[in-house]
Order: sequence, then structure tokens, then C-alpha cells
Amino acid sequence: MSDVHDLKDLLRTVIADGEFGMTLRTGEPTVVHTPTGRRTIEGAHPTQEDITTFLRRLMGSRGVREFRDHGVTRFVVPFDGGIRLVGAARLEKDDIHVEIRRMVGSSNR
Repeated sequence: MSDVHDLKDLLRTVIADGEFGMTLRTGEPTVVHTPTGRRTIEGAHPTQEDITTFLRRLMGSRGVREFRDHGVTRFVVPFDGGIRLVGAARLEKDDIHVEIRRMVGSSNR
């Protein structure tokens, strides 16, 4: 992806459209989880740097530092308009795998 803002904008769109969340993986298409299943977002695949910067914006430098030190982290963070997100990230060699979901009862209305 050319710009990490694309990931944050994509997450905003996913939440606004009532979808449940998304999966990010280094070098692979982003997967969006919908009420009827899942769909793949075509286009550029996020790099390790894209995902790390995105995580830093979601959970702060301290959270990313913990992630880098331990190779795994779980987080619950506020997002735009009172939405709460729950997520997990795992680092294996150069591959980052992130799962982000909207918390049950969290709404953007």
C-alpha cells in the first residue's frame, strides 16, 4: 500500500458499512469479515511497515514496542465515534498477522 492512511480509511469504511472487522497479513490481500462471510480487498498488499505504522496509530508506541518485544499482543482500543475495537497481532519472522473486530454492542450511531 502506498499510504498507511489507506488502512485506517479502510477500517473506517468497514465499520461504517456494518461489517465486523478485517484481517491484515504482510504481503497478502486484506480480508474483510461481513455478516455473510468474508471478502478480499483487491489491490496493493500491506507491507510490514504499513501494518506496524497502522498498529502504532491504533494502540500507540508502547503497544507496538510490547508487540515487537514479545511477538504477540492483544488490544482493545477506542476508534472513531465511540466504536471499540478488539484485536490481536502476531509476528512470525517477517510476517505480521493482525485480526481486528468491532466489539459486540459497539455502534457508530
